[in-house]
Amino acid sequence: MKKRRNAYITGVVTLFIIMGIGLYQYNVQGPQEYGISNKPVLSKVSNFPQDIQTYDSEGHPQVMTFYSKPTRVIVSERNSLETLLSLGEGDCVIDTSLQKNSQAYKELSNKYPEEIKKVHFSGAAELNTESSLAQRPDFILGWKSTFTSVFRKSTHWWNSRGIKTYVVATSNHLLSQGTIEEECKFLDDMGRIFSHKDKTDQMIKDIHEELDRVKSKTEDREKQIVMVIEKNRNGFFNYDSGWLVGDMVQQLGGYMPVKERTVSSEELIKLNPDVVFVVYFSDEMKQDIYETFRSPMYSSLKIVKNNRIYPISLYDMYATGVRTANGIQLIRNGLYPDLCE
Repeated sequence: MKKRRNAYITGVVTLFIIMGIGLYQYNVQGPQEYGISNKPVLSKVSNFPQDIQTYDSEGHPQVMTFYSKPTRVIVSERNSLETLLSLGEGDCVIDTSLQKNSQAYKELSNKYPEEIKKVHFSGAAELNTESSLAQRPDFILGWKSTFTSVFRKSTHWWNSRGIKTYVVATSNHLLSQGTIEEECKFLDDMGRIFSHKDKTDQMIKDIHEELDRVKSKTEDREKQIVMVIEKNRNGFFNYDSGWLVGDMVQQLGGYMPVKERTVSSEELIKLNPDVVFVVYFSDEMKQDIYETFRSPMYSSLKIVKNNRIYPISLYDMYATGVRTANGIQLIRNGLYPDLCE
């Protein structure tokens, strides 16, 4: 009888050990490892679960419910990565579209030297579905194009495999009107998802305070005609008032009357705006801006005569994230040089 009882006790203990190992693997490796897409075990952190309003890859509103902070994150695009670095979440990034030989990587390394060391770079030439899936991510943060052009797999495809997704609202003209408030919402969402709401609340406060400060000093000034353009083969791509940068310009008192998608050199001369911001992606492209407008064909423009041509990095005017306040300050400096700090 004693031997039978000891055997029974041993069996029960063994069963509990097996169950414990199984629960540990489920929590660490994630439900997708087992082909399960149901809700994971609730986090003990008090600010979860979090319901986050985002979009699917077709542009439809979608709610993602987070039961714990993501720990295996794939990040597409520079500003989304910088936002996570600014929150001290470099160690949760298991892959990114950023390449180590890029200018963007060099800039982020200078700004976040310790945090970027925590980021895992796969070394692949670009993100792809197969290698990304093999890394067992629990969250993918990117633009609309991340899912339609890079992975070529929809957000629903990833969600069905237990992987949460977030599409930046001001990317790829997902919305007909990109706004500063959408960027503030993005920051708030990242603060809630990664448990850094104190930091993102301060970022949002800084943005609103800068807007209010400029508006209070310029509300009686005459509106200036503004264009935001990017050089291309046939002239210039025009960012109209529907883009995020358009909201920045208009909130700071500028007027953007041009709606055409592209503008030729002749049309630019005819429009003759008061201020022009020219978008660039690299130092070489920035230098080319100055060379372009030295051409005699542009000598009649007010922006040339008055030296009102301002290069602006794509990262400071498009899906800006943590760089939103910086973008607003650059627009402010262009519209009101007397307010430059």
